[in-house]
Amino acid sequence: MQANQTTADAIALDDLFEPAELVAMYPKVLTPNTLKWHLYNRHKNGLDAACIKGLRRKILISKSRFERWLATQTEAGRAAA
Repeated sequence: MQANQTTADAIALDDLFEPAELVAMYPKVLTPNTLKWHLYNRHKNGLDAACIKGLRRKILISKSRFERWLATQTEAGRAAA
């Protein structure tokens, strides 16, 4: 964490999950390939705010931030339709 970040920006350790764990939590919404695509494009689609690189270069995803990101994606999709 950078020194200029506040504690409100901090992610609780129990809120971090590996991509496979999120897919197991939301099998009706996510497939492994869909999440992999979103993670690959996270810098373009805004998902990078929910991700951190863990030990051994593993990507960990904040469940609460992912849910917020997913809600904005859904609302944007509904507004465009």
